[in-house]
Amino acid sequence: KTYHGSCHCKAIRFTATLPEPLHPEGTGKVLRCNCSICTKNGYFLVYPLRHDVIFEPGCEEKMKAYLMGLKTKPHRFCSECSSSILIDFEKSTFEKERKFLAVN
Repeated sequence: KTYHGSCHCKAIRFTATLPEPLHPEGTGKVLRCNCSICTKNGYFLVYPLRHDVIFEPGCEEKMKAYLMGLKTKPHRFCSECSSSILIDFEKSTFEKERKFLAVN
């Protein structure tokens, strides 16, 4: 199923396709990460494949990144309203993670 997402001010808009609807009976999982930034901000995340997240033209350039810890998983957010958008695993130390994004 494809979901439409955006930041609060709508400067960043995207679609994310997940394998099944997000409900208890489905396999599409919503997870709560327990790292410090996700805990502080109360993030709940879904993990679509990188190629299943499509940004509208010009939107990716409007995101800024915050790096912490090993500095391999940038937390991307809107440069206008500061809404969290995703965590990028492209440079993760765990190869299996690299094909995913964590979308808030």
